[in-house]
Amino acid sequence: MNQASSKFSNKHESEIVFVINTLNRGGAAKILSFVANTLADYYDSVVIVTYDDAPPKYELKESIQIKSLQNKFVKHKNIFFRILKRLFLIKSLRKLLYNYQYRPIVAFISDVCTDCAFATFGLEKTLVGAERGSPKSYGFIRRKLLKFSYRKCDKVIFQTKEQAEFFDNLWTNSYDIIPNPYFLKYNKTKKLQWHYEDCTNVIVSAGRLVKEKDFGTLFKAFELLKKEKPDILLKIYGSGPMLDNLIKLSYKLKINKSVCIVEYDDYLLEKLVQGRVFVLSSFHEGIPNILLEAMGIGMPCIATDCPAGGPRSLIDHNVNGILVPPENPVALYTALKKVFGYTGFSKSLGKEAQYVKKRFSKKSIGEMWIKALHENINE
Repeated sequence: MNQASSKFSNKHESEIVFVINTLNRGGAAKILSFVANTLADYYDSVVIVTYDDAPPKYELKESIQIKSLQNKFVKHKNIFFRILKRLFLIKSLRKLLYNYQYRPIVAFISDVCTDCAFATFGLEKTLVGAERGSPKSYGFIRRKLLKFSYRKCDKVIFQTKEQAEFFDNLWTNSYDIIPNPYFLKYNKTKKLQWHYEDCTNVIVSAGRLVKEKDFGTLFKAFELLKKEKPDILLKIYGSGPMLDNLIKLSYKLKINKSVCIVEYDDYLLEKLVQGRVFVLSSFHEGIPNILLEAMGIGMPCIATDCPAGGPRSLIDHNVNGILVPPENPVALYTALKKVFGYTGFSKSLGKEAQYVKKRFSKKSIGEMWIKALHENINE
């Protein structure tokens, strides 16, 4: 794939449109809010189109407009109804985006990019896709649709090199690699900082309780470690459809009395910082915001070296964190044992982890988005 700049239309350069399924949850909503706030200083008008009408979770500048398609996320088992619902959504999206021809339209997450590619077919537009997931994990049909969609884009923005390489042989359009920024939202009154002397004998993790987060592997690694360290605890912050399965697994592994699963809130990092080590056990990840934030407060972190290379882009193995293979409880157990067994090593990991704050600062990442969506877009 050629990383040269695309030639974009300069008509209506004072307005930019973002499209996302929801601003109410998820890492994509968090990053889009950051990007929209950043671009608000460079465009006369910033518009965010959402599928639902849920209120934004993250703060937006007053000048930013939100337009909702008021689409309800109702899942149908019948594939015919799912397709029909998608077609109605694309029709509604086209009707709205028709009023924003010639403006840059930035579609956040892969499915939204596919919707926008169909919705803007034949319109005079500048379409930018923003990939937030792991393409290798997508199903066959989703991959085909996404390949079609990215061919229709004038530019695609990836989080990691691995994401870009997956589509390397598809087209010669422009692309940029822009990681997530480090920004601490959870505490505005004091600086959060992990200290070995203040932490407890608790392994902490956080995320949606869904299959791809693979908390089951963390449970199995914890079971192995607990045989050697009976006083340790595991605390997971999150909610989701896998809750019952995880509770059953904890009973099966006989660790139920040592595992706690609670919903997270806006003070998540204040709770994580009390733990001995943070673990991310996912099958696949883009740039995990929670891992970036845990490293930023100086926590020792262990993460799976999973597609699409997000943890690998943050962690230098055994320097500022530990990388382990996905779905490997023994490897994760070994890494945990090392963190618990060597105080100096644990402290060193935490000290080195903090440098992500400078490397992924809001200022530097914001400048990358400005260049991608303002400077290059109007060349």
